[in-house]
Amino acid sequence: MTATLLAAVGVPAFAHGYKQGELYLAHPHGHIVVGADGRPAVGVHFAAVRNGEAHTERLLSARYRNVPLRLQRRGDDGRYADVEALSFSSGERLVLRNGGPMRLLIEPLSVVPALGDQLKVILAFEKAGAIEVDVRIEKPKESGDAKP
Repeated sequence: MTATLLAAVGVPAFAHGYKQGELYLAHPHGHIVVGADGRPAVGVHFAAVRNGEAHTERLLSARYRNVPLRLQRRGDDGRYADVEALSFSSGERLVLRNGGPMRLLIEPLSVVPALGDQLKVILAFEKAGAIEVDVRIEKPKESGDAKP
């Protein structure tokens, strides 16, 4: 009963991850990246987002404090463009990161976070609802993470 209740409210279900229904968000973390305007931004990354539901799920919006995150998809030309939502098919497992096909970006920043800082980000999904995740700022492991 308690585990079901905790999962229903979006409490961490396993080390460094979150579960709501059959939607899993693994290893949320962030890197300081170069934003579209050339100033620092935070790329919000997930090692994996897996939709175990029987239906397509959509990430409709995300925010950090009062700043909406930019939901972006990379085009054939390699450039990112804002989209209204990011869709995840049933059974699909995606990696959300800078350099990947989809990403989340916090910009503009009033204060650039330091390595080790934790940011509370709220993700709003169409069917799963709101999920609050702690995003720890880490040093990028790949050179591709620093590219806009």
